Amino acid sequence: MLALYLEHFDSDYDKGIFSKLYEDYEKLLYKIAFKLLNNKQLAEDAVHDTFMELIRGFETFLLVDDKRKKAYIYKIGYRCAIKIYNKEFDLQKTDPTDELNALFEQGADKEFWSKVDKEELSIAVKGLAEKYRLPLLLKYDAEFNYAQISEILNITEETARQRVSRAKEKLRLVLENGE
Repeated sequence: MLALYLEHFDSDYDKGIFSKLYEDYEKLLYKIAFKLLNNKQLAEDAVHDTFMELIRGFETFLLVDDKRKKAYIYKIGYRCAIKIYNKEFDLQKTDPTDELNALFEQGADKEFWSKVDKEELSIAVKGLAEKYRLPLLLKYDAEFNYAQISEILNITEETARQRVSRAKEKLRLVLENGE
């Protein structure tokens, strides 16, 4: 499969960079996609779509700070898997936040979260800064643990916990106060 992707590049330098990306991230992207899609073929399609997105935006990717490249790649992979999920399963679910309040109900604030309107929650999640939204979705939608989230986003496990906790606090404030 790598040879197919490399045909899109002219320079050996770009081919080398992309080959390294493929080797480093192909299995981890598959793991994310499979966890969301629970289907081998669809997960492979999501990985393929991710690498095609990277090829189309390769010049932009090269400009991304090295510390953020891993999160950038995973973000593309996650979005590609969600697109396939929505298309393949033809559900009313238009984004991954629809199920979050059911998952939040498992915690100490289950009474509050059980009363939250799904549409309001979806809007509130979309309004979160990306540094809070992505860990939250990885935790509650993709059901990754904090160690996996920290690896995906290149942050510490404690930072992953804090960001998920802060995201929930911010959501609660917005939903309670209508901010």
